[in-house]
Amino acid sequence: MSKKGLKTMLVCIVLLIGLVTLFACNKSDVADKDGQTKVIVKIQDEDGSIYKENVVFSDLFTLSLQKEGYTGRLYRDADFLKPLTKDSKVKNGDTVYVKWTINKYTVTFMDGEKVLETFTNVTHGDTVTAPEVPKKDGKTFKGWDKPFDNVTSDLTINAVYDVDTFTVTFKDGEKVLETQTVEYEAAATAPDTARLSPPEGMHFAKWDKDFSKVTEDIEVSAVYELNEYTVTFKNGETTLKTEMVEHGSAATPPNVVDTPTEKFVGWDKSFDNVTSDIIVNAKFETKKFTLTFINFDGTTVYTAEVEYGASIDSHFETADSAATYDATILDYVGWYDKSDTEKTIIDDFSELTMPAENFTLTLKLRLMDSAIGDFKVNTPADFTFTENNSAKFTVTPNDGTTLHAGVTYKYIWTINKDNVFYKTEETTESSLTLQNLAAGEYLANVKIVASMENCGSVEKDFSAGETLIVSRADISGITVTEKIEMTYGDKTAKIGISGHREGDVITYKEEREEE
Repeated sequence: MSKKGLKTMLVCIVLLIGLVTLFACNKSDVADKDGQTKVIVKIQDEDGSIYKENVVFSDLFTLSLQKEGYTGRLYRDADFLKPLTKDSKVKNGDTVYVKWTINKYTVTFMDGEKVLETFTNVTHGDTVTAPEVPKKDGKTFKGWDKPFDNVTSDLTINAVYDVDTFTVTFKDGEKVLETQTVEYEAAATAPDTARLSPPEGMHFAKWDKDFSKVTEDIEVSAVYELNEYTVTFKNGETTLKTEMVEHGSAATPPNVVDTPTEKFVGWDKSFDNVTSDIIVNAKFETKKFTLTFINFDGTTVYTAEVEYGASIDSHFETADSAATYDATILDYVGWYDKSDTEKTIIDDFSELTMPAENFTLTLKLRLMDSAIGDFKVNTPADFTFTENNSAKFTVTPNDGTTLHAGVTYKYIWTINKDNVFYKTEETTESSLTLQNLAAGEYLANVKIVASMENCGSVEKDFSAGETLIVSRADISGITVTEKIEMTYGDKTAKIGISGHREGDVITYKEEREEE
């Protein structure tokens, strides 16, 4: 062979080797998206058959090994002695082996929240035996909520019950009004009592049995009672007696005694066979009662004997004109029944008649602001602070203002010091004396309260036109030559002292110290 022919043959051999190598690489290796080579294996079942081919090694550990009722596990060897792990030495084309273990399950039988029985390690496809179910009041066991004759997973099986039902029959005598089916311990619903037919003179009172918590078949019947009626015995507007009487029975009247001015003559209707509410009125011969008008101060203005039922309008006009009072300070309100604790004013006498008793009316008046008038609050003269000082504030009426007889006056003082509340005090005199005033500016305000018996009260506020100034003591010119202690004023009245030495103490009224 020539050199040229030999060279050509060598080139062909090299190309053939490259093609074989390339084909082998393409058949055994798979590149991922990053170009990295992946190892390809196959899985052999324990019966010798191939379970799965061309599986990327790294995918074996997320692969779902599925066989009904079994859980598979991968091994490196056919004897199933070396479990396959991510660190196992595997190369392209290798075989790994799967071994199957039959699944075991837990089956739990429940009765509501109570566990009746639990079976563990139940083999796939097996059947379990249900436990005995306890008896329950008002419930009948129906069965279980799911089958358990072919267990293929963990199961929680619940007992199912039917609620017992009962028949409730409502009757009116022999007549059946309604029949209801009611669950155990539930309540039946009573029919409308308007459907009942009570005997004459009777009314529905109740049902003869409780049906709020039914636990058996029951028959419920309407119960009737005799009607009761109110019989009221009256003397005019006065009720003498009230009695409850059963249908067809007789009422017992009260004893009515004759008086020096009136004679009882009987009752206006029969009450020996009562069949409804009735008012029985006593019949009397007419008598007169005393009508009295009393002034606001308790004195009698007018009195008259007036026949029962007669108008008292004319008597009112006479008494109203005869009543006297100081109209400059008292305002007319009206008349009220003395027996009325609310003292309600009677607005219209035109239809008011004499009651069957003595009737007393009292005049009501209202005290007006004019009972106080105008006053001036007087401030004492300013002074310089001293120990045990005092200041007297007074309030005096201005020209044209007088203190009225029969009116009680009291004075409620409010004193401000340096525009801040200082104290309040109530006096019956028109003055207020303050003791031991510290340095400061004082302003007096007084509330005058005027009151009159049965006529109420009024009040007015007055303020002083000027303030009282209590000045600090003058201690200028004092030279401190020794350690001393000084007390002066209160905590708001500090004074400046220069040149004091260590150990000197300045004490204020509330024992505050500056060193």
